[in-house]
Amino acid sequence: MEEFLYTGVDLWKQTPVVMQSHVCQSMPGLISYQQESNRWQCVFDVILNISLLTEPNAVANLTLVSRNTTSVTLRWDRPLDHKSEYRYRVETNGDPPSNIIVPHEYITVAQLNAGTKYNFSVFTLTGDNTSADPTTVSLTTEPNAVANLTLVNRNTTSVTLRWDRPLDHKSEYRYRVETNGDPPSNMIVPHEYITVPQLKAGTKYNFSVFTLTGDNTSADPTTVSLTTEPNAVANLTLVNRNTTSVTLRWDRPLDHKSEYRYRVETNGDPPSNIIVPHEYITVAQLKAGAKYNFSVFTLTADNTSADPTTVSLTTERVESYICSMLVSSLSLVMEEFLYTGVDLWKQTPVVMQSHVCQSMPGENS
Repeated sequence: MEEFLYTGVDLWKQTPVVMQSHVCQSMPGLISYQQESNRWQCVFDVILNISLLTEPNAVANLTLVSRNTTSVTLRWDRPLDHKSEYRYRVETNGDPPSNIIVPHEYITVAQLNAGTKYNFSVFTLTGDNTSADPTTVSLTTEPNAVANLTLVNRNTTSVTLRWDRPLDHKSEYRYRVETNGDPPSNMIVPHEYITVPQLKAGTKYNFSVFTLTGDNTSADPTTVSLTTEPNAVANLTLVNRNTTSVTLRWDRPLDHKSEYRYRVETNGDPPSNIIVPHEYITVAQLKAGAKYNFSVFTLTADNTSADPTTVSLTTERVESYICSMLVSSLSLVMEEFLYTGVDLWKQTPVVMQSHVCQSMPGENS
């Protein structure tokens, strides 16, 4: 090939290299060369001019700005050596993963799954894509909220609630139940129901249920407003009655509030429902001699009702007489005749003086 094959020594790597004579002789920095058999040994300096960029500094204060069930928004501080050409690569490890490059110090990572944990890493990038060490944060997206928060039962001191699991339910999910009122409370339960005790009678509360993930990331609340039952009235008493009406009175409940009213339910013929603001009532348009059950319910401002206090009473009867003179038993008593009448209600004879019988409307004899 009309050229000798030479062997050189690469002083950078300190390893022999094989090259042809014109290559060896034309390289800058040749120190010496000598023949060895049919080869030439070339010794030379290799001066390498390598241009390299150092890594940029990492970002600082990688912080959560906001999150919901499908996205996370992050922000961070510029690196100390910030230059105008710097950009940032945001790597998301989770389901689904992603890689996004942005020119500014914030990002919203979208299309995530609810209640799922992700690692977010931010890398500073130079103009030629030299990367800094990552700054990383682990975050969980919000779980979905519970549905159908429903009242199961209530009394004067407690409320029982139930709800449906969120759509993205996982076995590690729990629920925080926050009670806003007097007194307030916070309780965490592993199941979809709760009884909140130690409440006050006739008091309005807001009950909020939050889904919690394994690391206590919270869903938006599902809230319901409810009032505990007020106390029942006491000492329901008959004041007066006649053939067509009954007047009742009662004592205020122990937890009386200015907005309380009372519903008076009459069971009988005819029935009725009357709401009054005071502790007494006259129930009218009743039938003579008829039995009725009168129930009084305390009502709160939102019409939450107490247990009833009940009394059974009968209206007065109407008496009607046919008077007849009993000639065989005629006698003079204090200058008046003694007469015998018949009580048509009881169908039994009654005895009265003549002036009573004669003065009655509808007298026949």
